[in-house]
Amino acid sequence: MSRVGHVEACAETQVAGEVKQTLREFAHWVDRATSFVAKRLSLHVTDLSCIGLLYSNPDGVSPKEIMQYLGITSGAATALIDRLERIGYVHRAPNPHDRRGVVVQLVPGNPDAATAFFAREHVYSNVVEEFTEAELTTILRFMRHLIRLEPSALIEDQEERLYLAEAACQRTPPDEER
Repeated sequence: MSRVGHVEACAETQVAGEVKQTLREFAHWVDRATSFVAKRLSLHVTDLSCIGLLYSNPDGVSPKEIMQYLGITSGAATALIDRLERIGYVHRAPNPHDRRGVVVQLVPGNPDAATAFFAREHVYSNVVEEFTEAELTTILRFMRHLIRLEPSALIEDQEERLYLAEAACQRTPPDEER
């Protein structure tokens, strides 16, 4: 590999850099929007995340699934479900697949729970309409790849990845070592 090719392999393309910057901005936008809606509804951000999970799963989810989705302890999940049940957002129902268990579901017709997600869905729908099917397919593939990544693994591996990337970019290309 020539020296130029080696540098280009280590350098980030302008588009890749812009994508990463835009992802950071999007994550910030989602955080701000979520915080705004949670505050408006007098909820914790975690409560709103749970409502989002339930909104996406109208048949309900188990308390264990809520715990895993939110990355919280079983005690914290129980407290969250109790709190949302007390203020009328969710209810527990028998689990149709496990007679000993329960599923947590949104209370039908709660306008606050619907408001929390319809506004964001409306924004997403308007943006999606601006892209072709081919572009949306690429975007979908990219986003699915991102959400499959385990956040804890990324943090644990960060130092190793940084070390390997720096070492690769500092290494002299093989054809120039002679």
